[in-house]
Amino acid sequence: MSARGQAQGAARRAQHSTGLRALARGGYAASGVVHLLIGWLAVQLALGSSSGSADESGAFQQLASAPGGTVALWAVTLGFAALALWQLAEAAVGVPGVEDATEAAARVKAAGKGVLYGVLAFSAARYATGDGGGGGQQESLTAKLMQAPAGRWLVVAVGLVVVGVGVFHVVKGWRKKFLEDLRGTGGGSVGAAVVRLGQIGYVAKGVALGVLGGLFVAAGVTHDADKAGGLDDALQAIREQPFGTVLLVVTGVGIAAYGVYSFARARYAKL
Repeated sequence: MSARGQAQGAARRAQHSTGLRALARGGYAASGVVHLLIGWLAVQLALGSSSGSADESGAFQQLASAPGGTVALWAVTLGFAALALWQLAEAAVGVPGVEDATEAAARVKAAGKGVLYGVLAFSAARYATGDGGGGGQQESLTAKLMQAPAGRWLVVAVGLVVVGVGVFHVVKGWRKKFLEDLRGTGGGSVGAAVVRLGQIGYVAKGVALGVLGGLFVAAGVTHDADKAGGLDDALQAIREQPFGTVLLVVTGVGIAAYGVYSFARARYAKL
């Protein structure tokens, strides 16, 4: 058997693994924990009493400093790693229930999610081992990218992609398209509370991602890497707007709502 055939065989076995499926659901629960912490940090940022960066690194730092934090971080790492493997398996052999016309797009989307969850697993593991990264990494990476030929326009392209993802989240939340990712119980549908949490959460996360993408576009257009940043910078940009404190509190609560929705997704997700 060729290497490609062996890889596809391994991916199919992963898709039929009850253990991996259970751990992948744990990945959605891990996402819930992270988003709850980011939402809390965003509210603190809005009120001027922030105890850490309102992003994934800040969430991991909060976990690391809590009692039993190392164990929690390893659990988060395992969940994200399992979810990454599950998504990469779908990218390799296809997403069940997807029509042929959209199969290629579904595989690309699954691959992107797999990479994202893999990065989150790696980051969580670094904090679990006491080797968490410092701040300013986005600016540093952006500066390096700008040094490449046409680098500033690559940064703009990255920003536009992130803006597009943000718009996708807003539309997905507003039109309740996320329900397509869930299954009901006993042939029924999920509860109204889950639907409302999903709507609020997706819209809030989409707004934050849109602002984040805008920072990258601004950095590329002005050729100023300092204008780029991570989620924490995007939330600070929201705070600097008129009525920014209120807007940021609403955004933080919305991100926390996405966290609670993620716990429901751990139960109802189609896997």
